[in-house]
Amino acid sequence: MDGVHDLGGLQGFGPVVTEDGELTHHDTWELRVQAIAMTVGGGTVRPWIERIEPSRYLAASYYERWLLAAEHAVTERNVVPADELARRRDVLAGADQPLPRHDDVVLRASMDTFMTSVHPMPPATDPRLNVGDVVRVVRMRTTAQNRCPRYVRGAIGRIESVCGDDRVPGARDLTDVVYTVEFHSADLWGAGTEPPFSVLVDLFEDYLELVEEAA
Repeated sequence: MDGVHDLGGLQGFGPVVTEDGELTHHDTWELRVQAIAMTVGGGTVRPWIERIEPSRYLAASYYERWLLAAEHAVTERNVVPADELARRRDVLAGADQPLPRHDDVVLRASMDTFMTSVHPMPPATDPRLNVGDVVRVVRMRTTAQNRCPRYVRGAIGRIESVCGDDRVPGARDLTDVVYTVEFHSADLWGAGTEPPFSVLVDLFEDYLELVEEAA
């Protein structure tokens, strides 16, 4: 999340338009692509999204990025060779070619259940931090996958809640405690023309240090 694929908190990309923010999608293909990407991604899609070439990533819509991630996953795992994927893309681009259809009632029901089910995070087994603790986000520069937005690195916040244990990105068998940390907008971006507000960010324990310990 240190490249173009992590633009949270950065300026220069225009306003965030939210008139239809309650919609999960606009076209039926979008959720289908999301389900495909989650299926072929091996439990996580982020590593495949980060393989998208930066200019292509910026030009793509949200669900187009899921499609590109799925293509990266199936070709790099040799589920579908790159030349075969290109051939099928050319075939489907033909104006007179009907779209292939495959109905699998059992698979459809399974995916419907997966995509609409809530999977609660397990409770934290051994949290080092407590609600109310003042913490500083560790400054980091890494090429490894992480879930720490750049705009909070080095910032001081307060533990708002202990969420539970979650799998560490890129480490299938390693878990860490996740906390919700509250930051003040002025501490992140300085004073602005709008009233100050709170920013809540979910962060792994490994990204945090007690202010007292840091001092």
